[in-house]
Amino acid sequence: PPSMIVSGGHICVVVLVLRVLLTLTSWATYALYAYHLPHTAELLASVAVPLLHSNVMLLKASSTGARLARFPSCRLLCGRCSAVVPHRPSAAPLGSSALLKGVAAPVSAFAPINRGMAGSATVPKAAAVQEVDTADVFTTNPLLADVVFPLYDQVKPEHVVPGMRALLAQLNKDIDALEASVTPSWQGLVEPLERLTDRHQRTWGIVSHLKGVQDSDALRAAVEEVQPENVALGLRLAQSQPLYAAFKALKDGPVWETLNEAQRRVVDIELRDFVLGGVGLEGEAKERFNAIQQQLAQLSTKFSNNVLDATKAFKKLVTDAAELEGLPATALGLAAQQARAAGHDKSTAEVGPWLLTLDFPSYYPVMTHAKNRALREEMYRAYITRASAGDLDNTPI
Repeated sequence: PPSMIVSGGHICVVVLVLRVLLTLTSWATYALYAYHLPHTAELLASVAVPLLHSNVMLLKASSTGARLARFPSCRLLCGRCSAVVPHRPSAAPLGSSALLKGVAAPVSAFAPINRGMAGSATVPKAAAVQEVDTADVFTTNPLLADVVFPLYDQVKPEHVVPGMRALLAQLNKDIDALEASVTPSWQGLVEPLERLTDRHQRTWGIVSHLKGVQDSDALRAAVEEVQPENVALGLRLAQSQPLYAAFKALKDGPVWETLNEAQRRVVDIELRDFVLGGVGLEGEAKERFNAIQQQLAQLSTKFSNNVLDATKAFKKLVTDAAELEGLPATALGLAAQQARAAGHDKSTAEVGPWLLTLDFPSYYPVMTHAKNRALREEMYRAYITRASAGDLDNTPI
C-alpha cells in the first residue's frame, strides 16, 4: 500500500512498474483483438487497464507519494496521462493507444490543464469560455458522466463541444472560488487544486483517447473548436497570481515544516511551473509568450494529424500468398477483412487478396512473422517515413 512506501525513489519505481504492466496489458488487449478474441480483449480493456491506471493515480495522490513520481519515463508508458515533459505539459505523449494504432496522438487531444507550457491560448479571460446553459448538460452528456469507467461507446463528436464548454464554465467558477478563499496550506491549496485539474484531465482524457483510436473529421472539428477555450483554462491557472502567492506563502510559512518530503517536492514543482508558465510576465512580454504557446499548440496538432493521415493513407494489396508466408491465420484473416472493406468482396484469408496497412494490428504481425524480407523492409520504411513528403510533410513544422 502507498502508506508503506517511504521514499520518492521507491515511489518512482512502483509507479514505473505499474505503468509497464499497464502498457503490456494494453498491448495484449490489442493483440487479442487482432487475433479475433474480442471477449477476452474487452475483459482486459474494461477491468485490468482501468484497475492498473487507478492504482497509479491512487499512489500518486497519496500523502506519501503525492505526484512525486511525475517524471518523463513514466509518461512514455500511459496514454491517459500528460506528456514527456514534467508536470501537466501539453506536448503530445506517445501513449499506449497511439502506439498501438501506429500514430502520434494530437497535442490538443492530450493536453491537460497545465501551468503555461505548450498549449496555452491567447484568449482573454473574459472570452475564454463561451456562455452555455449547463442545466442539463451534466446529466445528459455521456462525456460528463460521473462513472468509474468512461462511456466510450456513448460519447460522440457532437458531445465534445457542449460537454467541454459546460465543464470549462464550471471549472472557471471553481477557480474563482479557490482564488477568493485560498489559504497557504496543503488542504486549502494543493488538494482543491488537484481535484479541479483532475476533473478536467479525466474528461479531456476521454476525448483524447477517442481522438487517438477513432479519429474522424467530426471529432477533429469538435476538438479544434473547443481547443482555444480549453487551453485558456490552463493559461489562467499558469498565470494565477493568487494561487502563485499562496504557494510562495506555503513554502515560506510555518506550514512548510509540517510537510513531508514528497509534499515539499510537489510545492517546489508548482512554484517552478508557475514561473515557466509566465506568471511573472506583464504587458507585451506576456502577450508574446501566450502567442507562442498558442502557435505551438496549433503546430503540434497539425503535426500529429499529418502522422495520423499518413498512417491511414498507406495501403498495400497483396495477391500472391507466397509474399505473406509466415503470417498466422489470424493476421491473414484481418488482412482479408480489410480487403473486403476496401471493395474486394470475395477476399478470404485462404485465397486473398489481402490488404496491409500501417495500423498496428496489421503492421506488427508482418514485422514479427513475415518471412518476406522485402515486404518487411517496405512496411518498415513506410512506417518510419510517415508524414515526411507531399501534402502531409511535417518537415516545415
